Amino acid sequence: SATSGQMFLRVGHYSHVEFITVTDNQPATRKGKDGKPLPYGTTRTLANGVLPFGWISITPCKEDEYRDGTNQREEHNHLSKSRREECRLTIARNRTAELAKKEAAKKEAKQKQAAEAARQAEEQQRRAALSPLDRSILEVIEADPDPKKKDWTKLFTELKKGKWQGEEARLVAEKIKAGMITSGKWKENTKKKNPSGDHEYQDTLQVLKFLKN
Repeated sequence: SATSGQMFLRVGHYSHVEFITVTDNQPATRKGKDGKPLPYGTTRTLANGVLPFGWISITPCKEDEYRDGTNQREEHNHLSKSRREECRLTIARNRTAELAKKEAAKKEAKQKQAAEAARQAEEQQRRAALSPLDRSILEVIEADPDPKKKDWTKLFTELKKGKWQGEEARLVAEKIKAGMITSGKWKENTKKKNPSGDHEYQDTLQVLKFLKN
């Protein structure tokens, strides 16, 4: 049995023609493509396109229950609004931070490009100021990018191939000697019974020949 004051309400989306239009005491429905009225119950908008909304029952409540419910609703609405605002601010902060990060990356990229351009310009000026011999020495060193090789070993290889002659060969030999001394490879004497097997001694003798020429 229904509680005192209880009522039923139809729940739906839109008005539904069959609920508000009656002809000859019969609910009317809209017409289909063939011009004929559609069957009763087919004009409703379904929940998720599957089920009709149906009916709900409403039961009157006491005034204190109503006030409690109203307060709860307002509290919920306030909390929901606060959460939405917090979410909006978070999104705005994240967007601002992302934009700042992109701008910083662009600025850094421009600074790197400018620094690289300045470095290249300075390098060009330095190379232009080099003597022909110093320029050829630099080209030999840069031609072999092996980081394990000492610069003097690169020069020594090309010197033995005859890349430099005369005074230029002697000056390159001076650089090779300095490098060998620094590396502990300069050896003007040997204690080995077979001097030809002492590679450091033999290298030193070859450099000395270039220095005496």
